[in-house]
Amino acid sequence: MVLFFLMAGFASGACHCESPGAVFFPYSEIAWGAFDLQSIGSFLFILQYPVYALTIARARSSNWKALAFLILMALHVAAVMLALRVYQHG
Repeated sequence: MVLFFLMAGFASGACHCESPGAVFFPYSEIAWGAFDLQSIGSFLFILQYPVYALTIARARSSNWKALAFLILMALHVAAVMLALRVYQHG
């Protein structure tokens, strides 16, 4: 998580925009940008990747782990698309 935070921070500094933050942390960007919910956005920022890891780790077999990964990736991509839309129209 710290690595993603640093990557998003450096990339945001390079382009002077919020797009990298929306790619790495879409749920918190949605909470911060669309609803101005700072505390909930911070909570989502901290918990996003641990929840991903625990979800995949709790799957019992490799088939369930693959399915959990695919579902999480689909949700993440959808959240990124929404976060970028919020950023563009915010």
